[in-house]
This record gives sequence, C-alpha cells and structure tokens, in this order.
Amino acid sequence: RKCLCSSYFVPDQKDIISIVSSQRRIMMSTSISDPESGQATAAPAADPPDEINEERESDSDGHENIRSQWRKERSERTESVGAMQVDEPAPQLNRLFYRGRSTPRERIMLARALSMRRQAAAMDGSDGSQEGVPSDQARQATSNTQSGEEQLHETVERENDSARSGVLRRISRMSEILITAMLVEDSPEGEVVAAEPVRLSERKWASLASVMCILLVVLTVSLSVTLILKSEKTTSLEPSFEPSPPPSFDQSPTLEIIQARGKVTCGESSILIKEEEINLDLCRAIAAVLFGSPDNYKGIAVDTTNRFQTLKERKIDLLARPCTHTVEREVNEKYTGVGFSFSTPYEYGGLIYFGKPDFVACAEQQKRYSECAYLQICTKRSTTWSDLLEKMFPSDYLLQTPSIEDMDNMLLNGTCNVIASMKFFINQKEPLIEGERNGTFVFGKSLLSKEPFAIATRNDDREFSDVVNRIIETILYEQGQKEPMLCQNQSDPTPRDVLDLNWTNSVHCVGNYTEIFGDIGTLNPLNENASGSLYATPFGNLGDSTINNASSKDMLPRIRKNESFSCGVAVPDNFNGNITGSDRLVCMSVEYCRTLAAALHNGDPETTFLSFPEADSNSFIALANKTIDVLVGGRIEPRYNFKQSPSLDGVHFSTPYYYGNESTDEVSVYAIATREDDALFSSFVNTVVLATIYAQENGINSTDMLEMPLVSSFGSDVSWALRDAVAYSGNYDAIYAECFGRNVDRASRGRNRVNEILAVEQPKACSK
Repeated sequence: RKCLCSSYFVPDQKDIISIVSSQRRIMMSTSISDPESGQATAAPAADPPDEINEERESDSDGHENIRSQWRKERSERTESVGAMQVDEPAPQLNRLFYRGRSTPRERIMLARALSMRRQAAAMDGSDGSQEGVPSDQARQATSNTQSGEEQLHETVERENDSARSGVLRRISRMSEILITAMLVEDSPEGEVVAAEPVRLSERKWASLASVMCILLVVLTVSLSVTLILKSEKTTSLEPSFEPSPPPSFDQSPTLEIIQARGKVTCGESSILIKEEEINLDLCRAIAAVLFGSPDNYKGIAVDTTNRFQTLKERKIDLLARPCTHTVEREVNEKYTGVGFSFSTPYEYGGLIYFGKPDFVACAEQQKRYSECAYLQICTKRSTTWSDLLEKMFPSDYLLQTPSIEDMDNMLLNGTCNVIASMKFFINQKEPLIEGERNGTFVFGKSLLSKEPFAIATRNDDREFSDVVNRIIETILYEQGQKEPMLCQNQSDPTPRDVLDLNWTNSVHCVGNYTEIFGDIGTLNPLNENASGSLYATPFGNLGDSTINNASSKDMLPRIRKNESFSCGVAVPDNFNGNITGSDRLVCMSVEYCRTLAAALHNGDPETTFLSFPEADSNSFIALANKTIDVLVGGRIEPRYNFKQSPSLDGVHFSTPYYYGNESTDEVSVYAIATREDDALFSSFVNTVVLATIYAQENGINSTDMLEMPLVSSFGSDVSWALRDAVAYSGNYDAIYAECFGRNVDRASRGRNRVNEILAVEQPKACSK
C-alpha cells in the first residue's frame, strides 16, 4: 500500500506542486484482515475516489491555499498510515523527507503524469467489466501511468538527491517554490509523527543567523569603543600607586648575570662595531674591569629608533653608542615609558650648523625667504637634534636621515646645503674636514643645544650603573696610561664583590681619555679650573608626559603626603655653630635643603635639620635607615656608591653644587646624597639642583620664576616644582652670594661658576 505524500508550501506562492514518491492510485486490492472475524477478505472493486481532494480557499492576499487530503476505500483501522474513517484527512505520515525545488521542467512532467492518471481513471470507470476488477484497457492506462510516474520519480530523485536533508534550504528566486515533501509508506520503519507546516524560523534560518552575527559584531565593536573612551576619560595624570606586575626576567644582579655569561653586551652603532672606533673602546674598558680582558665583550647593533627599547628588554647590558643624557630620559624616556641611568658624560658638545657659508648664516638667523628660500637642513631623525629643529623650522626645510653617515653624504652630494650635527662627529669625516680647510664649508658661530654624551644603563640595578660610572670616571681622571703589562687578567670567572674590582684595568688595558678620544675630545673645557664646572644637564621635554610607575612606597609621594621633610647636614668636624645661621659651605648646604623643600611642598621651605660630623659615617647610616630623607654637605666618595655593610647601603649623588680645596690636587666635590633604592626621588633631587644652574645659565631669578619649565614627568601635582624652587632661592649666583658674600669676584670662584664655553643661546621657536 503506497500513498501520495502531503506537501507544505511557502506562503504567498501561486504555483504549488507536490513532489511524490509514487503517483500510483490507491488500490486496496490486497487482502485485508477483518478485525471482527479475523479472516482475510478481498477488497471490493469499487470505483476509488480521487486520491487528492483539493479544496481551494482564498486567503487575505487573494491567493489560493490548497489543503491536500487523501482517504482510504475501507473503514478498517490501519495503524501504520492514514486516517481512522473514510474521507478523513490522514494526520499520520512517515518521517522521511524530500526537500527540493520545483522547476518548469518538473511542472511539465507532473502535469503530464496527472493527465495520464486522469485518463486511466476515466477508462477504468467506463470500461471495467467486473466490479472491483479493472479492465485490460484500464490496466494498460494504469500501467502507462505507473511507468510515467516511475520515470518522473527517478528524475526527481536524481535531480534532488543532493538536496535531501533535514534542513530546509532557502531559495531566493521567486520563480522557484520551496516545499517540504514527505514520503509515505505503508510499513514505516522510522518514527511516525504528525505532519505540520514548516515554520518561518526553519525557512529563514540562514537569514536570521546572518542578522544575528551582524548584530553581535556591532554590539562587540560598540562595547569596545565605549570601554576605550571610558578608560581614556578616567586615566589620571597622577602617579599610579598600584603595584607593578612581577618581572618575567632573571632578577639576579646585572653584574652576576654578566660574569656568569662571560661577556658584557654593548649596544653600538653598526658602523662603530665595524670600524672598532671610540665608543667600542669604552665597552672594552668595562670588559677589562669586569673580566681582566678587554676582549670579553659583544657589540650588538642598535639605532636611534630601537636603542632604548633594546636596553629595556635586556637584550644588551648598556648603551655604548653616543647617547645624550637628558633628565627626561632619566625619568621617563618617551619611546619606552621608563627611566634610565646615565654615567658621568665622557663628551660635552652641542648641536651646531655646518655647511655652505651663505646657508649656514640663513640657518642661524632662521631666515627662510629671499636668498634663503632654498635652505635645506639635514639632521638625524629620532634624536634630540631633530626634536629641537622641529621647533625652529617648518618640516619642508628639514630632511631627517637614518644615520650620521647618510647626513654627511647628503651634504657632500648637494641634497642638503646645511647639516645640524656635532663637531665630535664632523671632525671624524675627512671630506668634511677638507671642505672646511678650502672654505667650501664653515661651522656656525654658536651652539644650538647641549649634548652631554654618556653611557646609559637600566635604572632598576643602580649597583651596575655605579660600576659603569666608576669605570668612566677612572678613564676621565686617572693620570696613568695604557700599559698592557699591567692589564691584569682575572683567572677566577666566579662573581666577585664589586669592591674587589680592579678599576685601573680600564686605563692599563685600553687607555686614558686622551688615548681613546685623541684631539676630538671636548671634555677639558668643563673640568679645567679656568672655565667653570657648573653645567646643567638638559631637561628635555619634562612637561610632556607623566610617570606611570610610582608607588605609595616611593619617597616623592610619601613626603608630599606627610608634609614633612628631614634633611641631614654634614658639617666640618670643628663646627660648633648653628647650622641655620651659618655661612659658606654649611650655608650652601642648608639653602639647598630649603630649596628642595620648597620644590616638594608648593613653595614652603620648612625643613627639619639634623647635623652630622663630616668624617662620621653615621650620616650615611642615618640616610640608609631612613632617619633622614637626604644628606647634604657630604663629599662625593665613590666607595659610598656601593653597599658597605648590611647597615650601610649604597647612595646616589646628585650634580655637584660646590667644589672645594681647589688649590690642592684633591678637589672636594659636594652634592646631595639620596638612597639608591628610589631612582625617581633621586632624579627629582638632582633636577632641583640643576634648576638653580639652569636659571643661572638663562638669566632667570626669583622674580622671573615663570620662565622655568614645568616638570609634570614627576607627577602633575609637582609640575611647578622648579618654579617654586627658584621662587624661593633664585639662581645659583643668588645662593652663592647669600652664603659667601656679594663682593666675591666671579673669576676667583674657580669651578663654582657656570661654564661659559659650553653656554648655549636659546634658539627662537618657529612662528607658524
């Protein structure tokens, strides 16, 4: 017993067809068991009604709905398929699915099959010779109908075989009709369920899924943008007091790591590594002290764009290539967001113009019209040089090069008519020197900037930074010369105490300052008695950024919060007076304490003083155990840079504020001492000392304090620190006159005056 299948159609479609598994008529000619007698009886040969009773109704859109029904000839109950009574719709259908689309070809074939079926039904009704027994002609028609329908069935099966699945396919073409066809068999093996129309969600699942995905993407993007904007709005310019995440690197002291590795790694310019020039000798000198051999080093190429990041990531131990020391880089280097330590400068210079005479004059006058309209200045990018020139000239007058060598070559080939560089580098290029000799090129008349070159190290290990600084100072000030026979090779590779290092190996193995730098060195103008030794390290852009690594344990926020400041003052052993009413060196020390207090507390100089005999190490012990916040009046002694005992940690010394005993070979240098475990506070103290020298260099006094730069790099709440300091104390000469008298001749002050040879005239900013 095989039956027509029932189909459910997409609404609003005019063309409706039924895909059938077989178009055979329902012929109940087989034996059916009588439920009352239990005997099999033959099915009567009555004219069967139409298998499909199509009842057409018009819906609200004017379209016709078709409700397909089928009925049985006998009233016996059949459990497997069908209805309970004759003419009753069949609610039970086997759950087998044919999913497909009607096409014009299928419609034609179905129409032909339907026509043949009707012809067979008519012949069967008129020519049947016996009730319930079809005539030969009817059988032939039925056979033809079955043959055509089977052919149709095979065609439909073949064309729609790939589309059989339990998922309804979405068809966008209006000429095609989406249907669900259910095959009905008299002995279903699967689950028998009630037939029901295909729901909208099943028909449109792909469209709905696409819409949901788009909505989720839009929601995600909107939420991300909202969170970013909210984060930017809530970001504070104040130092963050949250603890930093634990480091993922080896936390052993840098010195131990280097000695275990057997080499010190130095960041260098690729050109200097290749030619083994000056700065590589500094790296060799450090290796000589650490290992007893100048060959235990490795040069790693870095450039101006990645040098500090490479150092921060511990891929190198130090930067030996020329690197300008600025307070900004000491506190918060702009490309890495962290601060670095710098050694005593081994080279003092400044930016200067060099090139064709007429255009050098144009550059110095900052003139860009008439005969100066074709001015082109070359300089090295990502440096303090380029930062300065960008403030002085529009960008179309500047050409920034990746290296000094490229800059020099562009001057020689005529691409530029002026370069902005340092004599230190210009004097190393023979074609440039020859051009100066024959008058093709000339130097400018004044320096544009201050460029103190120093070795840079990470500031999270001040002991190693102090080791490097001590080696550089040995090269600068040691009276000895290179003596290979005295170069002591250390046979023991295990880490040694820093106090056991042989500092003179730097000179004996590599050479002193003159032997390394030769005639191009320009250090002497700063260190000779006749020129003055006060020199303010350039600040950089201290007002452009704010630190993000401060914690509540740091000295700077703690002192400001507690509103108290304790200053230890080292006094001569025979001093018996009152330190707050004294003069000369003690007065200088007290005044610098008060100046520092004014910078910390919004102009308030109130300070708590504790005095210590100069020769007594108790002053440094008091600093180590936090009895005092800073120590003034003590001489700089290299041994105090390193930890002496469990109760005497290493200290950090600021820029010197006084030079004594200049008539002897042993010049005494006095500075402010701070604990080494707080690099930020040490930098702040050093910056306040530099502020008094900077004010002197630029002619700023207490009434002009608004000309001092802002320093929000230490936190927005102390951005006026240098203004408050100068408002209280004035410039360096004002402090000196207060303590030594106003009638002291400047020339007789020796080193205690600003170095005029390296003085810089502040350039005018470009007016746009």
